[in-house]
Amino acid sequence: MPRYYGGMQNPSGEIRNAFRESVQQFVDVVERISPDAWDKPGLGEWTIRELVAHVVGMIDGIAAYAGPPAPFGAESATAYYVQAMSTPRIHEQITERARERVSLLGDDPAKAARAIADRTLAAIEVLDDAVPMVTPFGTLRLVDYLPTRVLEVVIHTLDVAHAAEVSVEPTRNALAVTLALLGEIAVERGDGAIAMLALSGRRPLPDGFNVLS
Repeated sequence: MPRYYGGMQNPSGEIRNAFRESVQQFVDVVERISPDAWDKPGLGEWTIRELVAHVVGMIDGIAAYAGPPAPFGAESATAYYVQAMSTPRIHEQITERARERVSLLGDDPAKAARAIADRTLAAIEVLDDAVPMVTPFGTLRLVDYLPTRVLEVVIHTLDVAHAAEVSVEPTRNALAVTLALLGEIAVERGDGAIAMLALSGRRPLPDGFNVLS
């Protein structure tokens, strides 16, 4: 069974629900982006179009990782992230892929995002929790991989909404999965006490603190 999350009665079902909800909410936000906002700043050096392309491309590629039985090289979503973030030039690679994926959006980014999201959700619906996901950063079960996608979609949905001046509030399930995974990553990196003290109001976070970099 997946490690997530305290208080969940059905971890697998709620992780799947969190993924479904986060993807649908992302598309809802994309559909509310003003036509004249697409080339405005999105996140860092990305435009809103490039940021949306990053998320759409990520969603589009999930089902392709489902493979035949294989040795599991990553025990958890946390291990996956630690491995990914330790890859040389990872952020440069992500930026390059986002710009390459702009073509996925075509002339109607919102329509493309909706179609890709629907196709991915339908594909994942019929996959078993234990299906190996063969990713560039290790092989892990689908049910352990999905929380990493929830985290990415939730955070970037907030990024897109902020850049496009659209209001959004992630669902309870999606927030629970995202915050739990961020906490586990902080612990794995040796930053658990720093995060705990900040969340409990004891001390502020250090400048530039980020468990994903």
